Amino acid sequence: MLLLALFGGALLALPWQVETPSGPLTSGGTQIVVDPTVQARASESSLASSPSTSEEPEIEISFSALTVFDVAYELAGHLQKSEAIFQPELEVDFGDRVSLTAVARFRFDGERRLEPTTPRQASVSSASQRHFVADGTELELRELYADWSLGSAFLRVGKQQVVWGQADGLKVLDVVNPQTFREFILDEFEDSRIPLWSVNLELRAGAGTLQILWVLDQSYHDLPEPGSTFEITAPFAGLPTGLPLTIEQPLVPDRLIKDSDAGLRYSLFAGGWDVTFNYFYHYQDFPVIRSATTASGLVLKPSYERTHLIGGTLTNSFGDFTLRGEYGLSTDAFFAQRVSDSTGEGVSSSPELSSVVGLDWSGLRDTIISGQLFQSTVVDYTRDLARSRTEATFSFLFRRTFVSDTIETQLLWLRSLSGNGTMMRPRVRIDYSTRVQFEIYADFFAGDPTGVFGQFDARDRAGFIITLSQ
Repeated sequence: MLLLALFGGALLALPWQVETPSGPLTSGGTQIVVDPTVQARASESSLASSPSTSEEPEIEISFSALTVFDVAYELAGHLQKSEAIFQPELEVDFGDRVSLTAVARFRFDGERRLEPTTPRQASVSSASQRHFVADGTELELRELYADWSLGSAFLRVGKQQVVWGQADGLKVLDVVNPQTFREFILDEFEDSRIPLWSVNLELRAGAGTLQILWVLDQSYHDLPEPGSTFEITAPFAGLPTGLPLTIEQPLVPDRLIKDSDAGLRYSLFAGGWDVTFNYFYHYQDFPVIRSATTASGLVLKPSYERTHLIGGTLTNSFGDFTLRGEYGLSTDAFFAQRVSDSTGEGVSSSPELSSVVGLDWSGLRDTIISGQLFQSTVVDYTRDLARSRTEATFSFLFRRTFVSDTIETQLLWLRSLSGNGTMMRPRVRIDYSTRVQFEIYADFFAGDPTGVFGQFDARDRAGFIITLSQ
């Protein structure tokens, strides 16, 4: 409804007709073609001798929408969520070179366990926040951007998602957009990313393509509020007990230009390898939590710190195998110290080297089997840190389709090799038709309560999703 209101006035002012496409629409949408051809008006003498016409580029307007019903039952004995989502998308093509895209999302959750109260969204800029009509009912402008085709260059300006890297389950380079942890990392990345107001330019450069990014949106990870189903508790497990605890409001950067982020990516194909080189100067999306002991107790002070991310990706296929690599060096990362060893603010800074190596095999028909090894290494490691020098996570993915790809089964398993638990995610998707899709899923956690997965050991769930496209 929001999108229709934005563009309804323009639609009413133009003559239009609805065309039925010759083939099925992959988006399930309706295409509206507007013909603004105008007969040039001239003087009577000119019209009599040689009438002239002036034809403008044809404008095409396409509308599509997704309606999603998502219900999850927590195995502890109650419904975890009961959601209805309506996501309309409007695309306007002004000829071959310019287009406008707008995506909104309306979501209602009848259970209100994921977000029992209206979240403050203190780490998200006002231009990118979700708007709550009531507890459990929200409206969000997901994306709004304009595209220009400029010869061999491409420019996108507006609220958008930028995807770097290609790892499954965990991220190394995919850090341009922050994400909401409303459902931990269980949401699809496309749904959990927070689109940012940005300028995104791609142009040919030598044998490859250069991408230039300028992010003008001071938004960072949106972490669950205390009392939420997926409240993140592991980082606070080692805090001393018996002291009053005060968590101050985070110091969020808010200067439009000076606090903006900027990045470059150069991609090319060389010697059989798809290669990218990435650079991103940005604020880290997780706050650095410094601590201080005062007469009134323990005070935690969250703030955001700058870093340089330097990395890249490599991909090549060898018969039925595909080898993938991704690496990134953050020049200024911050790590919590052990409480017993902390003598200052409770954090220590060091460069951090992260990487993932993945191997995919497609030797069986309609089947993909993939394994990945993620690693994070503290370059300037000291023994007072509350983590190991190197922490690793292994992931296994099995995916197989049946009946002309209308049924898909998938199992994703992540195992922390540093003793912090596991996460397993089986699911089955059935395409009943081009417009109706069913999915059955489950999410299981195990491990120590102080670990990244084990902190949600009591949040195992099973559920189903019905998706309708139009």
